[in-house]
Amino acid sequence: MSCYTLKISSPVQTLTIDEVEKTIVRSIAGDIGILTGHIPYASAVKAGKVRCTLSGGEQRDIEISDGIIKVKDNLVTILTQTISE
Repeated sequence: MSCYTLKISSPVQTLTIDEVEKTIVRSIAGDIGILTGHIPYASAVKAGKVRCTLSGGEQRDIEISDGIIKVKDNLVTILTQTISE
Protein backbone atom coordinates (compact mmCIF):
# COMPACT_ATOMS: atom_id res chain seq x y z
CA MET A 1 0.00 0.00 0.00
CA SER A 2 1.21 3.52 -0.72
CA CYS A 3 2.17 5.77 2.17
CA TYR A 4 2.08 9.44 3.10
CA THR A 5 3.52 11.79 5.72
CA LEU A 6 1.68 12.90 8.86
CA LYS A 7 2.83 16.11 10.53
CA ILE A 8 1.38 17.18 13.89
CA SER A 9 2.46 20.63 15.09
CA SER A 10 1.96 22.55 18.31
CA PRO A 11 3.54 25.83 19.42
CA VAL A 12 6.34 23.91 21.19
CA GLN A 13 6.94 20.81 19.05
CA THR A 14 6.43 19.18 15.68
CA LEU A 15 6.02 15.44 15.23
CA THR A 16 6.62 14.08 11.73
CA ILE A 17 5.76 10.47 10.90
CA ASP A 18 6.65 9.05 7.48
CA GLU A 19 5.38 5.83 5.93
CA VAL A 20 1.80 6.22 7.24
CA GLU A 21 -0.83 4.01 5.58
CA LYS A 22 -3.90 5.15 7.52
CA THR A 23 -4.84 7.83 10.05
CA ILE A 24 -8.05 8.03 12.06
CA VAL A 25 -8.90 11.32 13.77
CA ARG A 26 -12.06 12.77 15.33
CA SER A 27 -13.39 15.79 13.42
CA ILE A 28 -16.35 17.93 14.40
CA ALA A 29 -18.46 15.79 12.05
CA GLY A 30 -17.27 12.46 13.50
CA ASP A 31 -14.32 10.11 12.98
CA ILE A 32 -12.57 10.29 9.61
CA GLY A 33 -10.12 7.87 8.06
CA ILE A 34 -7.40 9.10 5.74
CA LEU A 35 -5.63 6.88 3.21
CA THR A 36 -3.06 7.71 0.53
CA GLY A 37 -4.55 9.78 -2.27
CA HIS A 38 -7.32 11.28 -0.08
CA ILE A 39 -9.03 14.26 -1.68
CA PRO A 40 -8.00 17.70 -0.38
CA TYR A 41 -9.77 18.21 2.93
CA ALA A 42 -9.78 20.62 5.87
CA SER A 43 -11.76 20.49 9.12
CA ALA A 44 -11.68 21.30 12.80
CA VAL A 45 -10.65 18.34 14.95
CA LYS A 46 -11.65 17.51 18.50
CA ALA A 47 -9.32 16.67 21.34
CA GLY A 48 -8.53 12.98 21.58
CA LYS A 49 -6.54 10.22 19.98
CA VAL A 50 -4.99 10.28 16.51
CA ARG A 51 -4.43 6.64 15.50
CA CYS A 52 -1.83 5.97 12.79
CA THR A 53 -1.14 2.70 11.07
CA LEU A 54 2.41 2.57 9.68
CA SER A 55 3.61 0.61 6.65
CA GLY A 56 4.84 -2.32 8.77
CA GLY A 57 1.47 -2.67 10.50
CA GLU A 58 2.61 -0.91 13.68
CA GLN A 59 0.03 1.41 15.26
CA ARG A 60 0.85 4.67 17.00
CA ASP A 61 -1.56 6.69 19.10
CA ILE A 62 -0.98 10.39 19.70
CA GLU A 63 -3.16 12.49 21.99
CA ILE A 64 -3.95 16.01 20.78
CA SER A 65 -6.06 18.94 21.91
CA ASP A 66 -8.61 20.68 19.66
CA GLY A 67 -7.16 21.91 16.39
CA ILE A 68 -7.43 21.76 12.62
CA ILE A 69 -6.50 19.18 9.98
CA LYS A 70 -5.50 19.72 6.37
CA VAL A 71 -5.02 16.98 3.78
CA LYS A 72 -3.36 17.77 0.46
CA ASP A 73 -0.93 16.00 -1.88
CA ASN A 74 -0.29 13.02 0.42
CA LEU A 75 0.62 15.28 3.34
CA VAL A 76 -1.66 15.30 6.39
CA THR A 77 -1.06 18.28 8.70
CA ILE A 78 -2.68 18.70 12.11
CA LEU A 79 -2.24 21.97 14.01
CA THR A 80 -3.03 21.76 17.71
CA GLN A 81 -2.06 23.28 21.06
CA THR A 82 -0.74 20.10 22.71
CA ILE A 83 0.73 16.77 21.61
CA SER A 84 1.30 13.75 23.85
CA GLU A 85 2.59 10.31 22.86
